[in-house]
Amino acid sequence: MRAARQLVRALTDEGLRASLAGSAATVADAPHLRGALSAASHLQQRLRSVLAVQEAAASDPNSPHVQLQSAEAAGQMPSNERQQSAALASAILQHVGAPTAAAEGATAADHQQQGQQQAPEAAASEQQRDGRLGEEEGQQGTTKHAWREPRGRQQQLGGARQPRQWREQQQAGQDGEDPQQRRPGPRGPREGRPPREGRWWRHVPLRQQDKPNRLVPILLHHTDTSEEVLELVRLYQEGLTPRELTVAFRRVGGMASRSQMRQLPPTDNSREACAQLFSIGQALLPAMDAQGLATALWCCSRFHYMPPPEEREAWAAALWERRHEANLIEIANIFFSLGVLHWAPEQPLLLEELVDSALSGRAAGTLTPWVVCNVMWGCARLVHSHFHPGPQRLMQLMEAGLPQLDAFTPESFCAMLFSLACLRVRPDDAALTTILDAYEWQVPKTSNRQLVTTVWSMGALQIGPLLTDRMWGAIEAALLRQADQFNFSSAPLFLFGAARMGINPSEPVMQLLLSKAEQYLDQLRTGDVSVVLWALSRLGYKVGQGPFTEELAQSLVKAFMAHNEVQPATLRHISALLWAVTSLKLSLPRSTITSLIESAERCASAADAPLTTSDANMLLSAFEELGSARGLAFLKRHLMGGGGRRQGAGDLEDDEDMDVRPNLTL
Repeated sequence: MRAARQLVRALTDEGLRASLAGSAATVADAPHLRGALSAASHLQQRLRSVLAVQEAAASDPNSPHVQLQSAEAAGQMPSNERQQSAALASAILQHVGAPTAAAEGATAADHQQQGQQQAPEAAASEQQRDGRLGEEEGQQGTTKHAWREPRGRQQQLGGARQPRQWREQQQAGQDGEDPQQRRPGPRGPREGRPPREGRWWRHVPLRQQDKPNRLVPILLHHTDTSEEVLELVRLYQEGLTPRELTVAFRRVGGMASRSQMRQLPPTDNSREACAQLFSIGQALLPAMDAQGLATALWCCSRFHYMPPPEEREAWAAALWERRHEANLIEIANIFFSLGVLHWAPEQPLLLEELVDSALSGRAAGTLTPWVVCNVMWGCARLVHSHFHPGPQRLMQLMEAGLPQLDAFTPESFCAMLFSLACLRVRPDDAALTTILDAYEWQVPKTSNRQLVTTVWSMGALQIGPLLTDRMWGAIEAALLRQADQFNFSSAPLFLFGAARMGINPSEPVMQLLLSKAEQYLDQLRTGDVSVVLWALSRLGYKVGQGPFTEELAQSLVKAFMAHNEVQPATLRHISALLWAVTSLKLSLPRSTITSLIESAERCASAADAPLTTSDANMLLSAFEELGSARGLAFLKRHLMGGGGRRQGAGDLEDDEDMDVRPNLTL
């Protein structure tokens, strides 16, 4: 009925009124009748198809094929509309005339096969040569040279336009030939010229006047690998602009990010492409803005690529000139990337200037939780490179995040507490209580890695008295649900935090932690083993008590000694192990104790400073308990000149710092 209403509108213009009034105008005199005639003929064909289905249903109503065709025909045209459309189509054809005799003689069976090509008449009439309606107009399929209505007229009549490429492929499939082989010209292989392979931009170079407008879209939408980006940059390296180089860095870094989201390690050639791209950009570093410099560094961090010293120095010099132009997002990306690479620029005031720019409001943007946590986390990762922003700057960053705690994610809370613990800056109890109250609602959403890192940070900050029983119960419940997410460092980090806070885990949690430590025994390092034994002794455990069996204790000591042969332990790890062994009442062979004393001798001789107070106290207690004269002689030699303690950068003392930190990545 919709097509019928469109026909009525088409017949209301001036030319059709004259034809219906008895004018002698023919189709040749009124070209605008062609669309109406074509639609009327198509409508009549549909009616014939419906009638044929009904006749077949009357002869054999139980046939599944007939029922299917009846349902399709009924869905295409309802019964009440079929009668109205039939009357209207008959009236139109009586006034205007049938298109051709061949179209009127078409049977219903011919029209049931959709897409079938029917041969035209042997001799074309003068009307067909002039572009008028011919026999092909009455067919449901369309051949290559079939006359088509203009697009505007097709939309008015409700017809569907078939793309030329689809028609040619359909025709080629029916003829049994490949359209690319059949069609000559640039889209098919020419004689004497092999087909082109690979990216089109390898064969069609850009003109110099087109490059500024087209190279960036090609980098973004026509490259799938870092090698292709590098090839395209080399192709136009001579006239490369800083903006195009920035887009290239962004594209390569984005590919690495997608690989990490799919848990796929970056390939070696991708890392090599990043290195070569950074080397190519050395000539443009002075001209790059702060966004380009931050993007280049971010790209290197995605592949964990540390540039050579001369390239790092050139990058830092370029950033120093643009330090006041960086906005907050760029500052956050710079600190994040430097933290990933453990790269502290040699410019002494560069990072402090960036932090001051973020805190003073000179940098454009807002100090969102993402910006605050990235800057703090980057500073924490650079503490081993002898960089510390200072307690005052760190407290200002934390205070900027306190009003936005509702927008914090579990990762944000973890990063903030981890940064405060690594930088040895403890806020007051009021600020910590506010952070803990907000974090309590995020505990069920925290992953295992974030949860054990948060507990480690709480222990390093010694905030056990501020924890409520409800929050600790939520932490243990979340840990029990994450048994399948544990790795080799989960148990040591959680035990360290609990021991520093003086909170003894429940029996199910302790059993889970020790079972995971035994499961990952081959992967435990010397620091992990010493932390597990030290924490158990601090929590009051003895060998054979509960899930802590003597077999597990001996296995942990053997794992320590085996890893010590591969990578020597630090003096803190040896001191903690000896103290824990005596406190746990674990018997060790004399050869093992002698080997540990020799390792401690090598570590103390290689150090420039005397023993710290914590190391000296733990070793003295252990050697007295063991009755080792050799151990006491070792202490006497290395305590001459006074035992001091290492000063921290913040207000946390070094006592009982096990020198084991989680490798938190954002």
